[in-house]
Amino acid sequence: MPGPLLPAREILALALLQKGDAADALREFEAVLRKEPGRLRALAGVTVAAERVGDAAKARDYADQVSLQTAKADVGLPGLQLARQSVTR
Repeated sequence: MPGPLLPAREILALALLQKGDAADALREFEAVLRKEPGRLRALAGVTVAAERVGDAAKARDYADQVSLQTAKADVGLPGLQLARQSVTR
């Protein structure tokens, strides 16, 4: 059975990131990824959050995961450009 379309913790993490609370957003995104590894939206978000808290190594590691996951993706896939932009800022 598939997981929720958008986990509540991921919604919270996105809201925290938008509010400017990158440290709490990072914690919530990482919680999502522990439960549902490889979620693209969570990977993109955790990359931005890590970058905003100044953890360049962690941001780079997560960005690499996004790159690996999307390397063979259709470039016209909705949301893919947004995810790639999120990890290259």
